[in-house]
Amino acid sequence: MQNPTAEQGKYFILSFNFSEVLKDKDKVQDDFNNYCSIKIDSFIKRYSEFFEKEAVARILREEVAHVKLQLLSESLKNSSNKIYLMIDEYDNFAN
Repeated sequence: MQNPTAEQGKYFILSFNFSEVLKDKDKVQDDFNNYCSIKIDSFIKRYSEFFEKEAVARILREEVAHVKLQLLSESLKNSSNKIYLMIDEYDNFAN
C-alpha cells in the first residue's frame, strides 16, 4: 500500500471466500449458487459504469451463478478491462 505499482487500480476485483458457504451436504449446492450470485451481483453493481447497461441488467436478472459468470466474461471479452479473481477456497464443503 505504501509502495504502489504501476498496476494499481488497473483491475476489477472479484473475490470469493468459500468458507462462507454452508457445509450441510443437502444445502451446499444451493448455498454455493446463492453465495456466488450475491458476490457477482455486488461486483457488477460496484463496476457498473464500466459495462453496458444491458449487460448489467442481464447479469442481475440471471439466477444461476455460472451463467452470471459467463455473461460477465462475455461482457469483458472485447474490453480493455481485466478482472483479478481472488478465491479463498475452503475445501471442507467440497469434501
